[in-house]
Amino acid sequence: MKKRGERSKKNPSEKGMRFFLVRGVTMGLFLMAVLLVVFSFILTRVDLPFGLIGPAMQMIAAVSSALAGYTAARRIRKKGLPVGAASGACVFAVLLVLSLFFENGVDLQILFKFLVCILGGMIGGVLGVNAKASRHKLF
Repeated sequence: MKKRGERSKKNPSEKGMRFFLVRGVTMGLFLMAVLLVVFSFILTRVDLPFGLIGPAMQMIAAVSSALAGYTAARRIRKKGLPVGAASGACVFAVLLVLSLFFENGVDLQILFKFLVCILGGMIGGVLGVNAKASRHKLF
């Protein structure tokens, strides 16, 4: 029987949820940086058409948001869609700030990037909640 004030390991506190959310977003942003460096290296070596750069950036944003949602939801173990959406929104917020800082403004593609980040995070969140708990925790 649990004592009063004792927390269960399966239901982290709000502070723990925020920690796991920040941790997931950090991992997603780290993956995004690595993928962008790899893609820029590929662009210097291979002559790719200009029309391929935009979809590749959207794919990188989706994969990074999915990892952020997966990592956060896997540790929180509940509410995969909202946790994933929050992770995707945080990744998008960082992208938006960087876009405003390095570019003169935002365009209509930023709305599509918002949807890609949110949906990628939600997919990662659902996968993270439904992932079996492993014995060795990497994340």
